Amino acid sequence: MTEALFTLLGTILGFILSEFSTWRRESRNETRQAKATRTIVSLEIDLNLEFLKEFIEQANKINLVDSDIQGRKKALARFFTEFPFPNWSREAFTSQLSSLPHALSEQEVVKVFQFYDRLQRIDIIRNDLIAALELQKTELEAATISKGYYSQLAYIPNEPFNDKASNYWDQGKSLAAQLLAKGNPLRIKKLN
Repeated sequence: MTEALFTLLGTILGFILSEFSTWRRESRNETRQAKATRTIVSLEIDLNLEFLKEFIEQANKINLVDSDIQGRKKALARFFTEFPFPNWSREAFTSQLSSLPHALSEQEVVKVFQFYDRLQRIDIIRNDLIAALELQKTELEAATISKGYYSQLAYIPNEPFNDKASNYWDQGKSLAAQLLAKGNPLRIKKLN
């Protein structure tokens, strides 16, 4: 009877120790996964911030001869459409979406989503400006009548780019400034 009792206690103790060991291993794996998720998303945000910082530095180097503020903003908006923007890196963020709640606090998740939303809004503004510039070029070509070496306008064309440029430049620059001022939401350091 004692032998059966020791066997039963040994089996129960073995089961408990095995479950505890499995729980610790899974907990360590979850912790590692959370750290890896945090690191990869943070690195991607740093990459996007560096590109944004480079864009702002290039915009600040433009030598604007136009004394009129609206003219300067149009020139900067044109630069915004011509600067070789790569697509913002979103692969790490989208691939880790299911892991974010485990890797980040609720506040950090919100800040990361806000960061990527602002990047997307910059893209929307830029794409709208590009479309407006193309439409303006098309309007100008349609309104131009060529006569030998000379050309003249048959009518005054719409200027959608000129109409939107100043406002859109202000919006894009404001979003970029917000992103750079806040920096990486997963790090304390900020890019300026």
